Amino acid sequence: MKVDRSATTTVLRTTALALALAYLAIGLAAMLAAPRVPYADQWLFYPRLIEQPISSYAFAAENGHREVLPKFVRWIELRQADADQSVQIGLALVLAVLTLVVLVRAIWTAPIDRAPRVGAVLIATLGLFWLGNERVLTHSAEAIHAYLITCSLACGLVLVARASARETLRASLAMLCAWAATFSFGSGIAVFPALLVVLALRHAPPRAWWPIVAGLALAIALYVTSEHGATTSTLRFDPVAQVGLLLHWLSAPLVYVFWPLLDTDIAQRLPAGVARDVGVAIAGAWTSAFGDIDRSSTPQSIVGGFGIAVFAGLAWHTWRRRATTPAAVRIALGIAAFGLAVGAVVALSRSAYFEQHADQIQAPRYLVWSSLFWAGTGMALVLRMASARHAIACAVILALVLAPSQAWMGRLAASMRSAAEQVALGGVVGVLDRHEPLGESVFDEMRAALPLLEREGVAMYAWPELAWLGHAVPGDRIRAAAVREWTVEPVDNRFEGSGVRITSISDEATPRLLVLDRDGIAIGLLMRDPAHGPNVWRGWARGAPDHAEVTFVTRAD
Repeated sequence: MKVDRSATTTVLRTTALALALAYLAIGLAAMLAAPRVPYADQWLFYPRLIEQPISSYAFAAENGHREVLPKFVRWIELRQADADQSVQIGLALVLAVLTLVVLVRAIWTAPIDRAPRVGAVLIATLGLFWLGNERVLTHSAEAIHAYLITCSLACGLVLVARASARETLRASLAMLCAWAATFSFGSGIAVFPALLVVLALRHAPPRAWWPIVAGLALAIALYVTSEHGATTSTLRFDPVAQVGLLLHWLSAPLVYVFWPLLDTDIAQRLPAGVARDVGVAIAGAWTSAFGDIDRSSTPQSIVGGFGIAVFAGLAWHTWRRRATTPAAVRIALGIAAFGLAVGAVVALSRSAYFEQHADQIQAPRYLVWSSLFWAGTGMALVLRMASARHAIACAVILALVLAPSQAWMGRLAASMRSAAEQVALGGVVGVLDRHEPLGESVFDEMRAALPLLEREGVAMYAWPELAWLGHAVPGDRIRAAAVREWTVEPVDNRFEGSGVRITSISDEATPRLLVLDRDGIAIGLLMRDPAHGPNVWRGWARGAPDHAEVTFVTRAD
């Protein structure tokens, strides 16, 4: 029976576009669901923004990073939106979508068959919006610097990817894009080598090189000098070890794609039945053969080496056939070169840290960068494949392979949101169990930040319910909340005084529920916690009330 290959290709194209839209929609939904409270380093950022003039603080280094542009965004959000995370989330979402739009336009104008172009669009979408990138998708402070960088990268690559009568002007604009990335986060400096790789691939004339080389030299000089040095004290050179770290680091996305099959702890959390039994068996065999996935390196390094070999082969082929290579291929390889350069910077600057914390090599905070290496390589590969049908099929298969990981990475994102909200909620109530997971927040940093946030009336202290905490609530301002059941558990409070954890079930659509004692005094707050189940609300209350002594209300307006 003869197969209608054109019909097969049409079905694959339609499937690829549907998958791209699905990944995009899920990624954007994850960004919009980011916690609207401070988390992790933000407990340090906000006090500094409150106490220091933005004119000086913006240029100071934070843990080795000069986040100049993100600091201005946070400052605007603090002053104009009460630090409610909306400005960072909204701008990051726009930047992420703009990155994709710039890449899609570059791909769609390539003079090649439609199927490989659709496949490349799908892979670009995966690189930006796969939930493996949950660390930046669902954390506003991470999202704003990450997508400032990706947008600057995409715009810069488009400017230098093709020959022009205005080489110097376009290169100068690309250099400014690289500067914007560099002063958004430490990883941004890798935009410069990505631009240089693209210039090399098309044999660009000297007038296209000098603005970028000069811009890189000046950026390095500004980055590592001044009153607040931005380099880490652990910087050292150990080429053999650092190449090994780079290869290991590059493989991280693969680990999270197959996480339940590589980590026995995660496999145990699969639904009971055949899936869990198979997952536990495979993860156990992997661990026996190679060791704990968080610390083993040999299989992962092989994967990283394979990726570099494919990238190098594509780059060599593109360099030799520059006259017939579409600019979209060079842009894709520039994205891969950026991811590779970020890995090199991380391996160079963090090698001593990784010796003490080997499990951090594959930490989720790095995935957005290593994912871009594989996305760029994959885009270039499908754009260069001789068979259009095979190209689109490869992209669809990749998207389907990644699909199951959306579930466990989504759960990881939900657990991060839960930790962020419950810690912030406990901070304003003054009750937080010593056994409550803090995520990446540090309790002492949060406790030091709370008085300043309260003084300014920002973040959680902008919530209208906070004005009632510790006071009798006016009856005309509230209504009884529909809470079906609840539990009250005493906790070992990190703050002074006694307190309880309250968990309840409610269908209320309000952002928060107030907890009242028998005298009508507001003693606590609850928030919806999807990580613990649908319609589950969790929070804290002061004192030692029992189950019968608490009632739940919400604002009448």
